Parts: sequence; C-alpha cells; structure tokens
Amino acid sequence: MNAQAPAKKIKDVVRLQFDVRRAQLNIIDNLVNICGLSSKKELFSNSMALMKWAVQETQKGRRIASYDPKYDEIEMVALPALDLIEQPDAESTSTAASREAGQTAPKEGRSVVNKPKLGVV
Repeated sequence: MNAQAPAKKIKDVVRLQFDVRRAQLNIIDNLVNICGLSSKKELFSNSMALMKWAVQETQKGRRIASYDPKYDEIEMVALPALDLIEQPDAESTSTAASREAGQTAPKEGRSVVNKPKLGVV
C-alpha cells in the first residue's frame, strides 16, 4: 500500500515586486516598527485597506481628513490620487448629507457646518 502525501492546495497568489529608493525603504521599515507589524506585506495590506476606504469615501463625495479633538481642528488629506476620482454632483451630495444628519437645506447665503465624523468631512 502506497501512502501518498496530500496534494498541496493551490492558492490564488500573485507575486508583486517593485523597486523603491533606499529612503522609501527606510520609511517602510519605520512604519512596520511603529505599527508593531510583522512584515512589509502586513503594512501593504493595511495600506491597501486604508486606500480602498479613502477611494470609496471620495466616490461618495466625501473628503478625507484628520480631526484633532483637543484643538477642534481639521486637516484635509492632500493625496493626488484622490483628486483624480470622479465626484458625484455636489448639490445632490450635500442635500443627501443634510437629510442623513436630519437637517433642512440651508437658506441662501447661509451655510451649515457640521463637526466631522472621525476621518470624514
């Protein structure tokens, strides 16, 4: 009786390889350490998740920002890739956002300012 080793499962994995400058590699290594990650691959996966979310939010007409609750300050993210994404009609987006927030549309000459949800303006 011949005992055969179980066949290896073939994963749908593709190798991704690219060149970076030494300064960029230092930044990557530093981010891996700061975040307590186990590998560059894990950093890449987290970065992709964040970028995917930012793209989805931008497609909804939202802006990506950092909010400092201590000083009540908002800093918008400047990322050229997000500027290239097609935006929905600004009027329909602001009207929908107002409805979601339970507000009526502002009267002409008056603006409504809401404090942002974390990371979304």
